[in-house]
Amino acid sequence: MDERDVSSVAQKEIQVANSDDWKYLCQNPESLNELPKDAILSIGFGIDASVPLRAISYPLLALQLLQDRPDLTLEMYVATQFSQLLGVDQDLVLTNSQVLKQTVNQFIGNFFPTLASRARFVPTGDITEKRLSLLNAWVKILQKDRELVDFAQARSGKDSLLYMAAHALYMRDPLPIDPSDYIVSPPEDERSVVMIGGEGEKIMWQARKRIIEKLDGVEPIQIFTTLGRTPPYFKKDEEPEVGDEVSLKFLMGAIPEVYRDYAATLVIIAKSMGNDAMSFKEITMMSRRNFLAQEDVQLALMYLNDFSRG
Repeated sequence: MDERDVSSVAQKEIQVANSDDWKYLCQNPESLNELPKDAILSIGFGIDASVPLRAISYPLLALQLLQDRPDLTLEMYVATQFSQLLGVDQDLVLTNSQVLKQTVNQFIGNFFPTLASRARFVPTGDITEKRLSLLNAWVKILQKDRELVDFAQARSGKDSLLYMAAHALYMRDPLPIDPSDYIVSPPEDERSVVMIGGEGEKIMWQARKRIIEKLDGVEPIQIFTTLGRTPPYFKKDEEPEVGDEVSLKFLMGAIPEVYRDYAATLVIIAKSMGNDAMSFKEITMMSRRNFLAQEDVQLALMYLNDFSRG
């Protein structure tokens, strides 16, 4: 077998469903016990002027949960509607949205082939006048929370509050509104939707809870992953984009949040090569130098770079 042939390596899907090791990817593992039968796991991606390769790490926890629970499905979306708040050209937004979707889908197809039919991107609706009216009303709710206001003012003021409020419509929180008002079409029971997000989603979760409380909605289950502490869909400094190579030098010098996302991805690839002993725990237990010096990790990095180059 050619050591640099990603497709041949991917024939052996990662098998960790019966192991608790993957719970190292979860900040609040107690929430995993609350998952209802047939729950829809959901992940939202932002979009910017470039697509970091690190974006493929964001659904890792969800994919491990799908392996553990055959009744679960994963729905992902790209929040293109508010990209103008970042000042990104809309044509570029649409192009990069397609690149992100194709890259994540291919990663799942290569390394989690039996899950591909249960993980998909779903469409998002436009910001209609009715939806905008709802969001403006909800901004008034958020303006009563000093922490949320301070967070917004450090960015783009009311536009940031508007974006925070929109998370309730993207994430299909159980609210007393018309189902057609959601930006992402909800299932028959919105309570079956379980969001998974990184550290950056905690402030959005706070905003969503304020809206839910005010409208007498139902607080959904929220899972926080240890990955994406720096949102993996927004490029951090000089990190690689889709199509670029990831070097050992970059990984040695990357900030901890970025390093962890790449390290978890390398563990997944190493497992797909047959190293079942490789664990996520090693990322936290080993020094960066020792982790990256492992032969299987270096080989996994070769496969990652092959994958990136397409």
